[in-house]
Amino acid sequence: MALPDTAQRVADLLAALGHDKPVVLLPASGKTSAEAAAGLGCGVAEIAKSIVFRRLSDDAAVMVIASGANRVDEQKVTAIVGAVGRADARFVKERIGYAIGGVCPIGHLEKTLMLIDQDLLQ
Repeated sequence: MALPDTAQRVADLLAALGHDKPVVLLPASGKTSAEAAAGLGCGVAEIAKSIVFRRLSDDAAVMVIASGANRVDEQKVTAIVGAVGRADARFVKERIGYAIGGVCPIGHLEKTLMLIDQDLLQ
């Protein structure tokens, strides 16, 4: 079965980096951390969710990759990168290349500033 274009883009990037495991699509929705965890049979804390913000000073995309168990604090993001606002669906699709609810942390259309939750290192 062929992968959707965005999933194929991720598979191609991973293969180019030497990753030899297949990209697997969840049979049900994975738009929330709880849904993804249920679909993969793991805990919510093991899910890495991607939240995209728009930096107000230069309109840059800022992605926060956080543990599914944690909430992203917009004030903390602002303290690190400057004032941000939520990115709308059009901004995310045009800058990152994915639809909201299915944003992958790799394979972006543009260079993206990334912040990663240290809880994912556990």
